[in-house]
Amino acid sequence: ATSRKLKAIQLFQKLMTFHQADADKTAYLDADLQRLQFCHAEAVGEEKTTRYQSALQRFADANAKHELSALARYRIAQLVHDAGDRVEAKKIAQQTINLFPTSVGGISAFNLIQQIEAKSLNMNTERVWNDPSPVIRVQYRNLTKLHFRLYKTTWSEATVINQGSKLYDPNLRKKLLTQKADMEFAADLPATADYQDRTHDVPVPKNLNPGYYYLLACDNPTFTEATGLISGTDLWVSDLALITRSEYGEPQFEGFVLNAKSGEPIVGAKVQTWYHTNRNQTYIKGPLLTTDRNGLYTVRGENNSSWIAHVSHNGHELSSANQHSISVYDRNAVKERTVMFTDRSLYRPGQTIQFKGICMLADHTTDKYETLPNRGVTVYFEDVNRQIIATVNLKTNDFGSFSGSFTAPRDRLMGRMKLVAHGVSVGTAEVTVEEYKRPKFQVAIDAPKDAAKLNTDVKLIGKATSYTGAAIGGAKVRYRVVRDVRYPGWWYSFYYWRMPPNQGGAQEITHGVTTTEADGTFTVTFPAKPDRSIAEKDEPSFTFTLTADVTDTTGETRVGSQSVRVGYTTISATVTTGEWQTTTELVKFKVTTQTLDGVGQATKGTLKVYRLKQPATVQRADILGGKIGPRPVARGRGGMPIPQPVPDPSNAMLWEQGDEVASLPFTTDARGDIELTAKLELGVFRAIVETADPFGKPVTARQQV
Repeated sequence: ATSRKLKAIQLFQKLMTFHQADADKTAYLDADLQRLQFCHAEAVGEEKTTRYQSALQRFADANAKHELSALARYRIAQLVHDAGDRVEAKKIAQQTINLFPTSVGGISAFNLIQQIEAKSLNMNTERVWNDPSPVIRVQYRNLTKLHFRLYKTTWSEATVINQGSKLYDPNLRKKLLTQKADMEFAADLPATADYQDRTHDVPVPKNLNPGYYYLLACDNPTFTEATGLISGTDLWVSDLALITRSEYGEPQFEGFVLNAKSGEPIVGAKVQTWYHTNRNQTYIKGPLLTTDRNGLYTVRGENNSSWIAHVSHNGHELSSANQHSISVYDRNAVKERTVMFTDRSLYRPGQTIQFKGICMLADHTTDKYETLPNRGVTVYFEDVNRQIIATVNLKTNDFGSFSGSFTAPRDRLMGRMKLVAHGVSVGTAEVTVEEYKRPKFQVAIDAPKDAAKLNTDVKLIGKATSYTGAAIGGAKVRYRVVRDVRYPGWWYSFYYWRMPPNQGGAQEITHGVTTTEADGTFTVTFPAKPDRSIAEKDEPSFTFTLTADVTDTTGETRVGSQSVRVGYTTISATVTTGEWQTTTELVKFKVTTQTLDGVGQATKGTLKVYRLKQPATVQRADILGGKIGPRPVARGRGGMPIPQPVPDPSNAMLWEQGDEVASLPFTTDARGDIELTAKLELGVFRAIVETADPFGKPVTARQQV
C-alpha cells in the first residue's frame, strides 16, 4: 500500500474517472496517454516495449479524429526509430503530419523527420600516406557526394604549439578556406536509403609531394561552413617511419627512423626535438640530433618533461604522433618498508584489536633482502575522522617484528579506522569497528529436484533455520529472480560481432513477498522464460538466480540464493587444441561434453575439420577502425535484427569455410572427455563438433587451428 508506483497508478485512475464524463475528451485522453507513458517507463520485461506500442496503436485507432491521436502516432514512430527502422519511422511520422500538422504530435513528428533526414559526416585516414596507399574512411548519412581539399603547410613551432587543437580550431579552418588548395578532388557516395550511418572508403590521390598536409572534406564544393558539413584532419606524405620506445624510470627515450617501405634503418636523419616541463607553458626547441647506423636517436631530459620529435631526411619529413614523457626514479635505491596486519578485520566497541608488524629492507643492487631488528616504531590508532585515539611506542625483536594491541573505542563514530606505524617507514592497516550482532539463523535454498526446462515453471524451496536447529516460522521473505544470458565459450571468438548491446545486463523475471511456514520453509515459483532476442542456433543458456531476504520477528535479516541454469539443450560441448601446430606431428583435439551444470556426460558425435579459404597474400589489418558492416538482412527470435560481420580479410575468424579434410566419429567417456588426432597440412583450419543432447537437440562447438 505504500508503493509509489501503486499510488501513481491510483492517481491516474482517479484523474481518468474525474474526466470520464467530460463532453470534451481532451483531458481524459491526455491522462490516458500519460498513464501509458508512465507504465512503459516503470515496467520491466522484454515485452514491455511491444505492449506499449500495441497500446499506443489501439489508442490512435480508437481516437483517430482527435488530435491527441497524433501524439500517440508520434510516439509509435519514435519507438520504431529507436528499434532501428528509420524508413518506417519516417513513414509513420509523415502520416501523423498529414493528419494533424499543427498539433503537438504533428510538430514532434516533423522534428523527428528532420532528425532522420539530417546529414552527418565524419572523416578519418591514416596519419602517414605512403605505399601501400591508404584510404580516406568516411562515415556519413544522407549524403551522396563529398568534396576534398588538401593544403600543404610547413610543420613549424606553431604546429607544435597547436598540436592538441589543429583543425578543431575554427580560426585555423577559416584561414585555410581563404587559401587556394594544393589539390581538390571529389567522390560519389552510395546513397543511404535506410537513413542509417554508413562507411565508405575513398582512395587517396596519387603523386603527392612529400610534406605535411591538412585534409578537409565537405558535402558542398564551396566549403561554406554555414550551409555545409566540414570534417578535417592532418597527415604526412612521407617514406619515413618513426618508432619510439622508453623505459619507465630512465631519464631518456629513444626513437628509430626507418624506411616505411623496406623497414631498413635510415642513417644520418636529422631529428629536431621540442619539449616542455611543468615550468613551461609551451614547447621549447630542444637539441638537434642525428640518427646512427641503426637509425637510432636518444633524447635525454629532466624528470616530468614531455617531448615531440620532428624527423627529416632527403626531402621527407615526419613528426611523432604523441608526446613522450620522461619520468625518473632511482630503481636501485635501498628501500625500507613496514607491513602491518591485524588478527581480524571487524571488531565491536570495547574488543581488543591485536596487531603485528614486520620491518624489512630491500636492496636491489646487491640482492639484499632482510628484516630489521631493534628498530623503534611508534604506532598510532586513528578513528574514522583521522583523530588519534591512542599511541604506543614499540621496538622490533630479533626477527624484525613487533606486536601490540588497542581497545576499540565506544565513545565515537563507528566505521573504518586505521593503525599507522612510523619508524623505519610508514605502514598501515585498516579495521572496521561496528556495533554488530552475531547471526541467529541462516537461509538455504535447495536446487530443484527435477531438471528445469525452458518455458516451464521452476519451483525452488528454501528454508530458514536457527543455528540451534530450530525452524524460523512466520518470517517475512522478499525474493527476486533475475536472468543472465550465457553463450558457449567458443561463441565469443566466432561471433563477437553479434554481441547484443546490453550484454551483461540481468533481466528481472519476477519478485514478490511471502512468509515462511511453521517448519521454516518457503516456496518460490517462476517461469523459466528464454530471452527471445537471442537466436536458438547460438545455443545460449540462461541462468536464473533467486535471491531471498528473510526477516524474522526480531528484525534480523539473512540472505540466501540459488541459481538454476537452463538452455535450449541439456548439454554443452567444447573442443580445444593449440592454436599453432606443426605438420610434423598429429594435431590433438580434446572434446568435452557436459551437462549445463558442468557434470560430464557420455555422448556420441563427430568432429569435422574444414580448411579455410585464406587470401592469396597476407592482408594488412584495418587500423582506422569504425567501419560499419552491412545492415541486418534478417531478424531473429523476437524480431530483433541480426547484424552481419564487417568484411576483414586479415581476420582468420571471418574466412570462408572450405573443403572438409577430416571426419572423426567419437564417443566421450563417463567424464565427458575424449582425445582425437588428425594429420593436417599447412594452412588454417576450423574444427567443428557436431553432437546432440538426449532429446535430439543439436549441440556444436568450434575451434580454429
